[in-house]
Amino acid sequence: MNIVRLPLCSTRRLFPIGISYFTQLGSYKTLTKATTNEKKSHSNNLDNENIQVNSLPPRKTLKNLREKRKYEFALENILYNEMSHAEQVSHMNAINYFREGDSKFISSVVKFDPLSELKAPAVAFNGRSNVGKSSLINAVLDSDNLVKTSGKPGHTRTLNFFKITGKYKVERDLQFVDMPGIQTSIKTNICKCYKSRLKKIYLLIDTNVGELKKTDIAFLQVTEDYNVPVQIVLTKADKRHITLEKIKQNVLDQALEITPKNMLGEVLSTSSKSIHGINQLRLDILKTCFK
Repeated sequence: MNIVRLPLCSTRRLFPIGISYFTQLGSYKTLTKATTNEKKSHSNNLDNENIQVNSLPPRKTLKNLREKRKYEFALENILYNEMSHAEQVSHMNAINYFREGDSKFISSVVKFDPLSELKAPAVAFNGRSNVGKSSLINAVLDSDNLVKTSGKPGHTRTLNFFKITGKYKVERDLQFVDMPGIQTSIKTNICKCYKSRLKKIYLLIDTNVGELKKTDIAFLQVTEDYNVPVQIVLTKADKRHITLEKIKQNVLDQALEITPKNMLGEVLSTSSKSIHGINQLRLDILKTCFK
């Protein structure tokens, strides 16, 4: 067997502290094996009820729907363990209502007729273009593509109606209205029918924008004219953790200049990617519609 010896200068260039190539190679293999075991450990951790936040793998590394669902359950287990018993019951009821229920698209209309379109208690979602409205509704309904998403501004141009039929505890129907967010006449018509079956409108604000724009303010003025309860929901909150509370307060202060406090709920923060705040929103929807 021929042994090739590297010149001393070359060896020092490769390994300044003088460790041999084979030692380095062994360390690399050990490191690679440890990394692989760590990934397997992360995967197994998704099934562990006593999981900690810092032991969760990055969500973007999860490749299939099953892993993502397991991730969500793990994350919810962490929050669940910090709740009181009453909160735990409400929390699990909300999870099961939306996960076990049947969600489906009903219709898409340009002209809104509350008598023909709203057959059950309903909540509506409104927001500026690319605020993440469709993604948020999908997350709440535990669906990947029930509501069509698009990166193009103004993708939603009609009123879209969805229904979920509960199969767990609350065996009742609930409707979602996906608003186009651009036509004042439609907003006015929806607000007029508030006292029939529409219980609340959720106004979505992009966390990265961090404030109410003119269109948001105009919409709040319409809801104020018809005494419609509104709740502001921050979307894409996974991108701005540090200043989140400041953004919440800023948006709330703006809204209170237009809408009375008793018509505004607390400002919720959500992320359709990390599911941050999704179940809190689900709870609010159930309490609003079935109280």
